[in-house]
Amino acid sequence: MNIRISQNRILVRYWEDGGDRKAGLILLNDKLADEYLGTYAYAPVVLDILERGLCKGGIAQRGNPEDFTDDYDLIFYTFQKRGTPLEKVFKKIPEGRLDLVEEYCKNDILATKAAWNTTKEDYKAREILADIANSPNDANSILDNLVNKESKEAFIKAGILESMNIRRQK
Repeated sequence: MNIRISQNRILVRYWEDGGDRKAGLILLNDKLADEYLGTYAYAPVVLDILERGLCKGGIAQRGNPEDFTDDYDLIFYTFQKRGTPLEKVFKKIPEGRLDLVEEYCKNDILATKAAWNTTKEDYKAREILADIANSPNDANSILDNLVNKESKEAFIKAGILESMNIRRQK
């Protein structure tokens, strides 16, 4: 789905503004969401920025009305740093190639969604371990030190620790 929009109606949220956690996400105000999403919670879209001949694919979903003002209709999150020119945030559309760019972006979004669907349960499990360990980077080693020897032996017999990659304590 192709959303044609003026650059003046887009709010770009850069790395420093939360883009690092939601890169590629496109939030639509209620008017755009009603027009482009209908009853769907989210959909792959291509932004076509009218004045610049730029585009970008992403996953669009309805945004919280409180996040929008009358100044803009769409929020785009990016890994780029604040101050990055729009030409680097979005991609230049080659002359007469919008249809091919749109098809590429849609395929890229669908492939990303398929990859996510195959790994989301693992991701959720890792989030739980990181929350328990209070550390996203060292969850396995921290939890390894928290579990006592008797509990580890019970977990090893049940086959749980091998799937978590936690070593047997001697």
